[in-house]
Amino acid sequence: MNMHTISNNAKAAVSAKTSSNMNLRSGQMIAGKVIELYPNQKAKIQIGGMQVVAQLETALSAKQGYIFRVVSNTNTLHLKKVSNAAIESSQSLDRLLEQLGISSTKNNQQLFSELISKNIPFSRNDAKLITQLLEKFGSNPLNRELLVAMAEKKFPLTEQVFQALQGIAKQNVGNDMKNLMSQLLTFINQSSNSTKTPISQMLISHLNQFLGVSANNGPVPLLTSENSRILFQMLQRTGNIHSEMPLSKFQTLVQQMTHSQTANMQLNTAIETNNQQLLQNQIIQQARPVIQQLLPLFSQNDAELLQNSMQNSQTLKNNSRQVANILMKTNWESANLLTPVNKAYIQQFTSQVLQSHLQTNVKEMLQKQITFNQNEIKNLDMMIRKLNNPAPLNQGMQEIKNILAHSEIVTKSVNSMTKADLEVLQRWIQNSDSTSSQNQQIGEILKKIKLNILSPSELNIAREFILKTDQIIPDQPQSVRDHFLTLIKQFINTSGIQDEVQLLQGSAEQDSFSLKQLLLLSSQSQAPELAGDRMMRLLQTLTGMQLQMLNQDQSLTQINLQVPGHKFNLAEDIRIQFEGKKKEGAKEIDPDFCRVLFHLNLNNIGETIIAMSIQKRVVHLAVYNDQEEVKPVLSLFKPLFKEKLAEVNYQLTSISWKKLKDINGGKSNAIQTNPYEKRTAEGIDFRI
Repeated sequence: MNMHTISNNAKAAVSAKTSSNMNLRSGQMIAGKVIELYPNQKAKIQIGGMQVVAQLETALSAKQGYIFRVVSNTNTLHLKKVSNAAIESSQSLDRLLEQLGISSTKNNQQLFSELISKNIPFSRNDAKLITQLLEKFGSNPLNRELLVAMAEKKFPLTEQVFQALQGIAKQNVGNDMKNLMSQLLTFINQSSNSTKTPISQMLISHLNQFLGVSANNGPVPLLTSENSRILFQMLQRTGNIHSEMPLSKFQTLVQQMTHSQTANMQLNTAIETNNQQLLQNQIIQQARPVIQQLLPLFSQNDAELLQNSMQNSQTLKNNSRQVANILMKTNWESANLLTPVNKAYIQQFTSQVLQSHLQTNVKEMLQKQITFNQNEIKNLDMMIRKLNNPAPLNQGMQEIKNILAHSEIVTKSVNSMTKADLEVLQRWIQNSDSTSSQNQQIGEILKKIKLNILSPSELNIAREFILKTDQIIPDQPQSVRDHFLTLIKQFINTSGIQDEVQLLQGSAEQDSFSLKQLLLLSSQSQAPELAGDRMMRLLQTLTGMQLQMLNQDQSLTQINLQVPGHKFNLAEDIRIQFEGKKKEGAKEIDPDFCRVLFHLNLNNIGETIIAMSIQKRVVHLAVYNDQEEVKPVLSLFKPLFKEKLAEVNYQLTSISWKKLKDINGGKSNAIQTNPYEKRTAEGIDFRI
């Protein structure tokens, strides 16, 4: 089932309005209906949802529809009647196909009948291209639907575009990724290092963040060597790892995490919290006496902290940052104080502590990261430069205070600042005078703010690390929510579905490749592991997602997203649709008036569609699923839903459960609309 069917009624409600904005071209065919005849050879004609008063130069009958050809469209639109027969008759359609030079077969009649009934204009050349595609790919309902959509959205009527749309309609992007990943890993595991191409390695890294480590094909690096270096520099720059930690130690740690992830998958484990804590305690018990042997290597304060932290898993967790810093700055590996067994114990202990510490730090870095536009970054650089310039006291300081007081720089930076720094900055802005030392202090605070600004490519690397290392805990909503949001952001930013938009906006970075860019490069490569149709199938699927991602007109904006569900142990993709009007003067959909649809195939309850309708921040949830035991579960969770929505200023009014067949059935669900909704234009606009 396609979840778009649930929004067809809403789209129908505005389709009449959108057709009023059709830009008709000479030679196009279009359907129209005579609404009312007036004296002096005038009539009210309706085309789609637009009604105009027209001057008649040929005999027409009231209350009947006709097919017209656009003769010209300059100051006045000139239309010529294709046939004397009414649009409802087969003679009218036969006459149309005859004028187009197209055989009047059953398949062609079905297709052009749909185009006419939906008021989609098309030219003679469009008609020939459409019928060629229909003949080549077959006249089944899905193909006809795709061809009608291509004509309606004015997509190029080419085989490439059709196959891209066909791919997203038939294929599952997660399965396409999984199949390509399997092909790449199989080839690499059977080949020598000399045959591995950089493109194939980058493809594996991209795919792995959405699929996870494949136990059947061996360990896949969490990050490429270059990306681990960039992550290391980010963490050091933002103060999230010890400045004395060498890059080689960091990359060794990342490599250990790769093997740890693979081992977990081979054991088929999603280790429960209690079992994991028992494992941690066991490692601590083994490592505690070994740590005693290493105490001479540490300072007195560090030794005391280590001893206090090694009591149990909770004390270790409480002091994990300090313990990790001690282990990172001490070169205990080279000490000849340990037996091989004891060395293995301490390596296991330090690896676990450092891995946990690293995951926590990357999460904190993402939480503190600041998104500034180019103008804000420019202002920040200017302010830091002036504050560090030994110019006369307070010269230019008032300008800086005005910028900080009236821009969003401080507001955006709150999460990355300490309470003390924030208070100092706010007092400095409010005071008219300031000393040289105070100005320098503000300069240092702004420098710290700048350290937390991450570039888009840096953000992608940090999210990639979290997606690959952090375990999803199904019974913890916070864990599921965080992973879901990270997955959505990462897929949008790295899959390539935004490449063309970023290029047009001049915001595309050149220091990293998207998945789609790598696939395009692969198509030009002679490497054997990049051959075959799996790569092209994924490329077509991503292209189809781009074409269908955004549908908008003056009345409605619709955004469609489809992301792999493998990270959530789902065999099918997660499909999401946002629908609504844009906020006035803004680019985003108005969150007070919109609809959000989720289409899921869940392992236990099967196909599920969740429709969330929002009007003036009042929310109604409808869950479509064929398992009746879902209904009492919804009632059970309603108070929690209500509470969580209230926390973000939304009011839940109702939750309903319906069977999937009810999506299209029942008058209560349908939005009754007149297909010829009135829109009257004064004056004579059409000449027929």
